[in-house]
Amino acid sequence: MGFLNRELEVKILVRNKDDGISPSQSSVCAFVESELKKIYPAYNTEDDQIIGNATDIYWNAPRTGIGDFVRLRKTSKGGQITLKATDKGSNLDRVEIDLEVHDYKQAKELMLALHGESKASVRKKYNVFFLENEFTNVSVYRVSGSAMTFIEVEAKNKTRLKEIVKVLTKESEKWDFSWVQSSIYEMFVNNNSPKLVDLSLLT
Repeated sequence: MGFLNRELEVKILVRNKDDGISPSQSSVCAFVESELKKIYPAYNTEDDQIIGNATDIYWNAPRTGIGDFVRLRKTSKGGQITLKATDKGSNLDRVEIDLEVHDYKQAKELMLALHGESKASVRKKYNVFFLENEFTNVSVYRVSGSAMTFIEVEAKNKTRLKEIVKVLTKESEKWDFSWVQSSIYEMFVNNNSPKLVDLSLLT
């Protein structure tokens, strides 16, 4: 979720050191939860975690605008239309404009009328862990049909973002962590291989 129409985010791919395959989502969730309790003692398993499945529908953003893509997501309150734009060279700090709608079906009709048929839909299973506010959270998820397990960290400022990332990606005997410089749209809509960079470049 964007804060003041921007998103500060680091997406991390988790892989086993021995075979390069991602560990299970449940094992990564257990690890994340245990580590978060160290940096945010107020974390409560029952109150501060959401588990679910989501199907997001994607369209190309109009060429006349700044957007990379437009997304429609069904939510418990109706739906959410989101535009994201990479305006600073990476996904670390980018434009995210969210519009909450109370009628998902009507929102979908509007999107189809504006943009035509969607480019693709992506379904993912997720666990979201909330910390001190709704804009500071950690997600663990897998996209349907993919064997990759991701950790995604969002925060209101870069200092807090880096603090959380550092705790979650400390040296591990069994896992490697790579910073993913690709969006879900790029990987699972455009079917591009993930662009991976070393987390030491997070400055």
